[in-house]
Amino acid sequence: MTDRPVVHGRFVFPGPSTFARLPDDVPIPAELGQPDDAPSDEDLAYLSPDGLSANGDAGGRLQRFRIEDDGGAEWAMRKLAAANRRIDEAEMQAEAWRKQIDEWEQRVTADPVRTIDFMTHHLTDYARRVREADPRQKSVVLPSGRVSGREQGQRVVVVKESEFVAWARDNGYGHLLRPPAAPKPDAKALQAAAMVVDDTALIDGEIVPGVEIVPPDVTYSVSPS
Repeated sequence: MTDRPVVHGRFVFPGPSTFARLPDDVPIPAELGQPDDAPSDEDLAYLSPDGLSANGDAGGRLQRFRIEDDGGAEWAMRKLAAANRRIDEAEMQAEAWRKQIDEWEQRVTADPVRTIDFMTHHLTDYARRVREADPRQKSVVLPSGRVSGREQGQRVVVVKESEFVAWARDNGYGHLLRPPAAPKPDAKALQAAAMVVDDTALIDGEIVPGVEIVPPDVTYSVSPS
């Protein structure tokens, strides 16, 4: 067999061995060898895999389609591969766009974020000093917003989660955990059950491990109008 090109009229066709093997990175077109009763892409857009349309009616051509031989199966496999490639391409493009958007957002918001942090710190400091001078003034009210102070009482806070969870589970205090499948400390239940004596948290007279006592404090929130 010769590898010389075949000339037919004004068209030149490659020699036979040129078609011996397609490169691995060039997929066979999904449409090649399409069965006569194969559903179109438009059909597939409106119908479910079982051949029924969204409103429950029979899917017509797609309902009649069925793979009958290896040729039809190969066509279906190529259509599936082509759809997977399209999804991969779309996901890669979306990821690239998301990265660009995230970078743009970080660049544009960097200065405002620094401004918010700076002004929040100084407004909070001012409200704290106003409250220290006059404890009756709980908030600083301004034309453009307010800085509010909220008193928080003494709290029992879990600082060593695994130690606390093991203690509660092994000593019958499961009601201090949530949820049962992957137990975490229930801060509200712990606060309600614990009693603080000499800076030590007790439940039913037993020392609670893995916690610490946070003294009363005032937290501030800055709310521009």
